[in-house]
Amino acid sequence: MKIYFVASILGKKRDTHSERWQKQIIKQLKDLGHEVWDGNFNTEPKLLYEESEDEYVNIYNRNTKIIKSSDLVIAEVSMSDSGVGYEISYALSIKKPVLALYNEQSVEPTAPPIIAGKSKFLTFVKYDEKNLKSTLDKYIGQIKKNLDSKFILIISSEIDRYLEWSSQENRMHKAQIVRDAIEKVMNKDTDYKKFLETA
Repeated sequence: MKIYFVASILGKKRDTHSERWQKQIIKQLKDLGHEVWDGNFNTEPKLLYEESEDEYVNIYNRNTKIIKSSDLVIAEVSMSDSGVGYEISYALSIKKPVLALYNEQSVEPTAPPIIAGKSKFLTFVKYDEKNLKSTLDKYIGQIKKNLDSKFILIISSEIDRYLEWSSQENRMHKAQIVRDAIEKVMNKDTDYKKFLETA
């Protein structure tokens, strides 16, 4: 799955524990085979105060675009950070599922405001280093089930004949062949890409 990861980059300066927790989450997600965007985490905190207004706008546009195109957002919220809070709110506003992770060893008072949000798209979970992988695997599995939607498709006998042949030839389910074909069209559709940029 395509995952947008966000966490307080100030943790790199203020709290070595936070930086370690953030790196562990990124590593576990990649080990589980997911595509993780963690560009914010790679930003040096001091650079935040040296960027121009135009650069801030570009970062905002980039991040919101990536959130839109991601399957879900995972946020490490053990440290208070207004930027992380904004991106969580933005993701929820476009009905993007968000997993907010809070390390049990943290002493930052970040959790209550997030819990109080009570959005059906928001899941708040306390974790530790021992249960992190199972926590991520369980949540992402649940989200994947919810993301997959079913509908009835009426097709011609000619299309059905092709799907029968293609499924045997490529050793794939018919549904997967249809999904792959739609994704190819979707990835080339410039009008749809423009829609994603403005939605």
